[in-house]
Formats: sequence, C-alpha cells, structure tokens
Amino acid sequence: MHKLFITFLLIVLSFSFHDLHSQTQESKDTSSSEFKPNIKPVLNLPKLNADKIKIDGALNESVWQDASLIGNFTEINPGDNVKPEVNTEVRVFYDDEYLYFGFICYENKMSELRASLSDRDRMYSDDWVGPFIDTYSDFNQGFEMYVNPMGIQGDLLWTPNNEDANYDMIYDSESKIYSDKWTAEFRIPFKSLRFPDRNEQEWRIHILRNRPRGARQEIYWASVSRDDPNFMGQSGFLKGIKNIKKGSNIELLPYVLGTQNSYLQDQFDPSSEFKNDNITGALGLSAKYSLSSTLTLGATFNPDFSQVEADAPQINANSPFALFYPEKRPFFLEGINDFATPINVAYTRSINNPVFAAKLTGKVKNVHIGFLSAYDDNTPFIVPLTERSFFLASDKTSVSNILRLSYDFGGQNFIGGIFSDREENSENYKNFGFNGFNRNFGIDGYFNFASNYYLTFQLLGNATKEINDTSFYYYPLKNYRFDNDKYTALYDGESYSGNNVYLSFNRNARDWNFYTEYFFQAPTVRRDNGFITRNNFHSYFMQQEYKFYPTGNIVQKITPQVNFQLRYDTDGQQTLQFLELNPMIDFSNGIKIFGGYLPINEELYGGIRHANVNRWHLSMEANNISKILTGGFYYEWGRYIVRFANPSFVGYGHNLDLWATFKPFDQLRNDLNYSYSELSASKNGEKIYAGYVLSDKISFQFTKNFFFRLLIQYDLFARVLNLDPLVSYKWNPFTILFIGSSHDINDLQDNRGNSAYSETDRLLFLKFQYLWSL
Repeated sequence: MHKLFITFLLIVLSFSFHDLHSQTQESKDTSSSEFKPNIKPVLNLPKLNADKIKIDGALNESVWQDASLIGNFTEINPGDNVKPEVNTEVRVFYDDEYLYFGFICYENKMSELRASLSDRDRMYSDDWVGPFIDTYSDFNQGFEMYVNPMGIQGDLLWTPNNEDANYDMIYDSESKIYSDKWTAEFRIPFKSLRFPDRNEQEWRIHILRNRPRGARQEIYWASVSRDDPNFMGQSGFLKGIKNIKKGSNIELLPYVLGTQNSYLQDQFDPSSEFKNDNITGALGLSAKYSLSSTLTLGATFNPDFSQVEADAPQINANSPFALFYPEKRPFFLEGINDFATPINVAYTRSINNPVFAAKLTGKVKNVHIGFLSAYDDNTPFIVPLTERSFFLASDKTSVSNILRLSYDFGGQNFIGGIFSDREENSENYKNFGFNGFNRNFGIDGYFNFASNYYLTFQLLGNATKEINDTSFYYYPLKNYRFDNDKYTALYDGESYSGNNVYLSFNRNARDWNFYTEYFFQAPTVRRDNGFITRNNFHSYFMQQEYKFYPTGNIVQKITPQVNFQLRYDTDGQQTLQFLELNPMIDFSNGIKIFGGYLPINEELYGGIRHANVNRWHLSMEANNISKILTGGFYYEWGRYIVRFANPSFVGYGHNLDLWATFKPFDQLRNDLNYSYSELSASKNGEKIYAGYVLSDKISFQFTKNFFFRLLIQYDLFARVLNLDPLVSYKWNPFTILFIGSSHDINDLQDNRGNSAYSETDRLLFLKFQYLWSL
C-alpha cells in the first residue's frame, strides 16, 4: 500500500512541478491599473433573421455581423478580476424561437488547448465556453449550457448551494478549431428554458470561458468579487427579448426493453448449473406536461434504469452506519434540488423500485413548488439508533408523498415548508394495503444580511407507526432498544414521535469565514423518505478559517482552518469532542494540498470513553495539471476506535483514497478510484483487517454520439468482481439506444475447499427510448 501511494504521488508531482515551472516562466503582469473590468454590464439584444444560419462553429454568416458584440472579459480566478492573457469576443442575438451565441476564443499557444471527444457532460476538464442564465433574475436558479472545442456539450442546473450535472436540456452547438483561435456557436431553444410569462424579458447572465492551464482560468464577461458571496447577483443583464413563447406543452419519452437474466442455481456452489431465463420484454413511459412557462408536471410508469451505472463500492468494515449512495436515476435526478432542505427529508434512493411516480416542479410567482409521489416495490428501511444504524432490504411496498414549498423574498432570502409521508405495508408486494407510516413536517428558512452573513434554520417534527412484522429484522436488532428502553428496534407495531432542530450561522467573504451549527435529533426520530444515520444527540459544530493571498507566482492562497465539535446525548452525557487543525495551500498551477491533525478527539462508544484518538491526514488535488493525467489522494493515519469489537477499544490504522483520470488521447478516458483500509490492534501490532475496493471506468468515444463504456469494480472485502459493459448511441440527451450487460463474479469454494471466481449473476439488455414533443 505504501509503495503504491508513493509511486502515485511521484507521478502526479512530476507532472505538477513541470507545469509549475512552465507557468512561472510564462507569468504575466495582469494587475495593470489601466484594466477596468465590467461591473454588472448590460447586453441589449437585437432580433434578427437567422433562416440561413448553420450551426457549424464557423460564424461565417452575415447575420453575426449585426449581432450585439461584447468583450473586455475578466479573469476572476486564479487572478482576482484581472485582465486575462487571451482575448474573448461574443456575439449574441435572438429570433422568435432561439437565442444565439457566437464565441471567438483567441489563443497564444494552440498546442496547449484542451479538447477531448467524450460523452456528454464529461468535458469539464477541457477548454469550454457558454452562457449561464438566470431567467427569473431571482438568484435562485440558473441554466448553464457549455461546449468544448470538439463540440461536446455539457449542461448544469445551478442553485446557490449546488450545480446539478445530471440536468439535461436540448440545444444545438458546434465548435471549430483554427491556427490561432477556436470558435463556438450556440442555438438555444426558448422551449428548453423556463422563464416568466411576460412580454419583455429581463434576465441575469454570466458569459464565461474555462481555460485550464495548470490552474483553471475562469474568464467572465461580468466581474465577480471574492468578497461578495452573491454570485448571480454580480452577473450582467440580458435585455431586449420580447414576445417569446414557451415550448410544446407535452413531451413523451417511451422506451422498449429486452432483457435476459442468468444465474448460478446454487449461489454458493460453483459447480451448480448456470441457468438462462427466457428473453423478456418490457415497455415503459415517462411524460412531461408544461402547465405554464414556470411549472411542469412529470410522470413515469414502469421506469427502467438498466443503463445506470452501478454504485461504486464503499468500505464499511469499521463503520456501524447505513451507507449513503447518491441518486443516479434520471427521473429522480431532475429537479432533485427542489426538495433539498438542511435536514435530509427527501432521499429518493428510499424509493427503490418504483412502479409509478409523478412529480410537479417549478414556481408560481414567488412560490417555489416541488411535489413527488411514488408507489414502490421492494422498499428499504433504515433503523437509526444512538451509535449505529441498520439498513434493511425488503419485498414490502409503500407509497411516498413529498411536498416542498418555499416563498422567495428576493436577495437569496426565503422561508419554506416540507411535508413527507410514507405509507408502508407489512406484507409483500402481492398484498395491497398499508398498516404503518412515517410522516415528517417542518419549516425552514435562509436569510442573507449585511452582505456576507447567512442564517439558516429548520424545525422538523415526525410521527411513526411501525409496521407489525417481527420476522422482519437483521439479527442484531433483537438486542437493541431506544429512548431509555421504551421501544424495541424491531418492527412490532409501536408508535412514537420526535423532532429535529437545525440552526446555522455563517460568514462567507474573501478573507475571514466561519460556520457554526447546532443540530438536535430526538431518539425517536425516523425519516423513512429521507436519510438518517443516527439519532439521540445535540451537536455543536464550529469552523473558522482565514484566507491569505501571497504575492508571487507560486502560491495563490493559504488557508489555515480550525474545526471544533461537541456532541451530547439527550440525557446530557457528552459523547464526542474533537478539535481539528487543517492548513490548506492552493498553488498557482492548480495544485491544492491539505493537511490536518486531531490533537483532541474523545468519544464515548459502547459504554467506554475513548480518549486521545488522535490522527493525521494529508491530501492533494491536481485537477488541471496535464492534458493526460489528473487526480489526487487522501491519506489518513493514526488511532481509530475499533467499533465492531466487544468491548470496543482503540487501534491503529491507515486509510488511503486515490483517484486519477488518464486520457492518453482525445477519444479514450480512464477514470480510476482506489480505496484501501487497514486496522491493527495497536501501532505495529496484529492486523485486524486490510483490504481495498477498486472502481475503474474505461470510456471510448467513437463519435460525438457513439460511445463504449466498461465499468470494472472489485471489492476485496466481499471478494466480488462486477463488470458492466455498455454501448450507447445518443441522438440527443433523451433519444438513446443502449446495449449492455452486467456480470457479478464471486469468489466461491467448491466441495473440495478450492477457491475460484465464478460468475453468479448476469443481465443482458437492449433498450431504446425516444423523445416526442407534441
């Protein structure tokens, strides 16, 4: 493990410091007092006839000469609102149906241009350009549309605390590379955007260029102050768009699917028969109906997610908590931020195998609306306790309803409410009827004042009536009770209620930043539509940091940071205290190095108070160092509580995470993630366990539309290998042909005790989905 870590570090550093030397030699003085960046500039658009325009990236039609022209772009990072080392020009106009952008990106070294032929949304390590539009001018949501020099698109849905890379929209774009520049054209349908229903639009807009040259150069039309956390509030104005209409009211996305399942008849005997089921077919449908230009109703029946990547393996050998897996399914990803609150009330992975789901998202005047309803087979359950949580898979059914409303006061201030209900059936999916429920209801708010200060709160209550099925449990649950032994951890029909309180206050500025948080969770809290790892605590957390910006060409920023936390149970007993020191250094070539030490770390676990659980960590990110190789690592070592032992004790361990992206040429990409963990009874003592998990995704892009992907995942702890090859052809983000398979290969022993890897499960599938706009 140590040899692997050192080898990886040397490879990354060799690329990094070669680039740092080059950048230092080519450093420029862009801090000239003569340069005056644009501050909230205004762009008035002409309406032009674009009948003869061809979106090919060339910008050679005469209509572009009549478009509005903008320039004087600003480098906001790593430079602080300084003149970029290259020029950028953009021409913009509109017609009845589309918004047009034409970019001219001048270059001083075309050999350093980063452009890869990749799948959609996987071009963000390249050069790219595009508009970033807030159509409501309320700073709460922005549509981001980008393209790289090879014509590969990427789009995002921005909210103040997140950028959703899984959001997809339809627009036309193309690029062209010349000897001294590259150009890009956009044609964005108004029907792909949500906007106010009024005669004349006034939108906020950032127009930007990404230029990775060691450090990621962020070049914007409108300047962005590091001392103003309101990012969209510093954007420019887009005016002059009149009498445009929303798009078609109905979109249908049907699919047809053929599958064949195969499996080892005895999952523990490699010599047993490998059976092939008959080929089966399935049909499904997703639909969208635009109730207005700001409100959309969506639904899906019998959805299929065969093409979705398998979850990356995680190490939980010494973790007593349920594992969190991110949402990857397209129907649930779209608009997922409409349901986000400080406390996790809506975790859509809790809807495991939906038969039907419906969703309403958007806004009416100042009210943002999110509603989700789903009927689910094979519903999972999480049982949270004070020091651990249990995840239970099931064949039970449920109906989930989640309603989220928030009122926007403007200026990033809102107050909202959320209601979540899951009706649960103690029988399997063959029996319809519900005899259990979990309901959550609360209010929350977010307020910005004095420019740099934010106050966030959420109050949440819940009520639970358990299903009555005492045969449904994971064996250790029989030994647990909660709320001072009032209730069992089994599903035996008990009823109880609880509440949560969340309050945070933080400062976000150029230099001094802090974050403080109070979080209370009663011992009887359940959030069956959300995600929860533990309950029965009062938690107090504080983070303080100060950013220094040295002059010179090597170090861009130094940030010393201090974290402190106290946690008590609801009886007032202290269960955790820690102090963490974290220095961070950002280098001018894009490398970031983080260090850390826990001089104080004391925790009450399993009835034993463990003191001096001290450890160190070191990490590095090098995401723009080279066209060929990027990556980073996180390494932590020191003392850990051995939580699965009885009684628990403090051992000594190492944890290492490595990640890298290798692109030897434009069409091939290899994304590697490796995690290693070992734990010993003491430093240099007997090893309790050691192992790793590996995820390797290899992609080859034949054309912009046609690609092959092979996902290889291996878990040494479980001794399981997963192989998921996939071929895909995309006409657009929604009309797609998939051909793929999934293979589970397990380490099994035969009747002689010999161990060998054997395929235990296989799925072959062919799927076609087509988007109809009516």
